[in-house]
Amino acid sequence: MKQIFTAFSQYNQKTNKIIFDYIRQMSYTEISSQIHAYYKAIGDTISHVMASDLKWLDRLSRFYDSGIDKDCLKIFMENDRINLKNITDKIDDFYMLRLNMDNAIINLIDSIPGEKFSEEIEIPWGKGSIKKEIWKLLLQWFNHHTHHRGQVSIQLDNLGIDNDYTMVLDKIEQEKNHEL
Repeated sequence: MKQIFTAFSQYNQKTNKIIFDYIRQMSYTEISSQIHAYYKAIGDTISHVMASDLKWLDRLSRFYDSGIDKDCLKIFMENDRINLKNITDKIDDFYMLRLNMDNAIINLIDSIPGEKFSEEIEIPWGKGSIKKEIWKLLLQWFNHHTHHRGQVSIQLDNLGIDNDYTMVLDKIEQEKNHEL
C-alpha cells in the first residue's frame, strides 16, 4: 500500500510544479479571470488547494514526520494568508511554498511505516474530529488534489492555454532525491 501513496505523492509533486510553471507565466488578469468552475479564478483554486494541503500536513504531521517547519505551518493556519491577492503578488514565494509542501508530503508518506497504513488515527475535521485508517485519509487528500487539478485544467483551457499534465506513468519513478 505504501507504494501507491509514494506514487501519488511523486505525481502530486511533479504535476503541481507543471501547473505552477503555467501560472508563473500568466498575468494577474489571467490568474484572476472569472471562469466557470467551483472556484471562479485559477488563483482561487490554487489558494484553496494550498490551504487545504497545509491543513492536511498539520493534521498528519502530529503522527508522522513531514519535515515541514511546524511554526511556519501554525502561522499560515492561524492567519489564513493564502489567497488570490497574495498568490498573484508573490507568485515566486508561493511557488517555493508549493515545492516545499510537496516535499513535505513526500517526506510524510516516506515516514509512515508500511504496516501503519491500516492503523486508525483521529484527526481534526471541521468543527470536530474523525477517526479513520491512515490510507483512507490519504486517499481523501490525494483525491482532493485530482478534483481541483481537473478544474484548473478546464480553467486553463478556457483561457486558451494548452495544458496536459495527466500522464501519471512518467511522474511516478522511484527516486530517493525528491528535489526537482
